[in-house]
Amino acid sequence: MADRAHPTQQDDALRQARHDTLVRTTASALITAIAEYLADTRPGDYMVEASRQYLASSYAKAHATLDSAFAEELTARLLKLMPTPHHNEHRGTYAQRLRSVAGKAGA
Repeated sequence: MADRAHPTQQDDALRQARHDTLVRTTASALITAIAEYLADTRPGDYMVEASRQYLASSYAKAHATLDSAFAEELTARLLKLMPTPHHNEHRGTYAQRLRSVAGKAGA
């Protein structure tokens, strides 16, 4: 009989799959929230790389609160999913692209 005090490889795989699903769905929800913010707040301003990085980090940290490792993982996932802004791209236009990304990221 297996010693249930120690996780098995199957337990670890299931835990990892649940974690990956949590990161994916959370990232999708945060990208949607960022898109809404950009569309509602100065949509005619230019979107720049520094704003992309700031928004990814601040939304991830706000969501993860005290879990800094999860916040870092979410930030990395957001930056991987959020496209680099095009030159002279407006925040409203970038928000539309983010909505498309969010739908794919949550799938």
